[in-house]
Amino acid sequence: MKAIIFDCDGTLVDSEKTHYLGWMQALKKHGFDFALEEYYECIGTPIEKTARALAQKFRKDFAEELRKDKHAFFQAQIQLGVDPIHDTLEFLQRLFKEQKRFHYKLAIASGAAREEIMVYLRHLKIENLFEVILSGKDDLDDYHDPEGINKPKPYIYLEAAKRLGVAPSECVAIEDSRPGVLASHRAGCVTVAIPGIYTQNHDFSEADLVIPSLKEYSVEQFLKAVQKCQQR
Repeated sequence: MKAIIFDCDGTLVDSEKTHYLGWMQALKKHGFDFALEEYYECIGTPIEKTARALAQKFRKDFAEELRKDKHAFFQAQIQLGVDPIHDTLEFLQRLFKEQKRFHYKLAIASGAAREEIMVYLRHLKIENLFEVILSGKDDLDDYHDPEGINKPKPYIYLEAAKRLGVAPSECVAIEDSRPGVLASHRAGCVTVAIPGIYTQNHDFSEADLVIPSLKEYSVEQFLKAVQKCQQR
């Protein structure tokens, strides 16, 4: 592998509860309840698409208002700090230390807005570990698709590989949700899924490797596991 690409929400940072609370508060303003189980289907989906889906679900013309209210709540909360996914963050630190030995590049490919990604990375003090940081919301202007360009479309991974100067097949993506897995798989990357507590019931059939965490992996063990996936 020549590059290892990380998703952010739910993979490096434990932000899904805050996303859920944002949607819950936005809907509560209009008198609607929003159960946690209902949010599971929204995980990994861009904010605009989720807002439209919720407006359709509740048969109200308030998608843009929902989006704005959720965004405002979420931005205020993440400024207070974000919790890391400790096992993945520790593995990232091991990757960074072994980077020269194994000759791979590190990147972020997140469907979130760039401002949110950078808040996370600065809070965790890891923004300098990555050669490329890509936002599916803000960094894909060269792509055009009437169905949308963010995950589960493959464009963010195609663009990440392009900027890293490698082929998608030489990249491994680490994801926690079905939309992210689909994006990576469709781009031709080797895909590792690490289900979180909010995504454990997602369909990960397109992933090349599904593991509970990266806690027990050395860098060498991980690269060997990925190599086996390539050889299938």
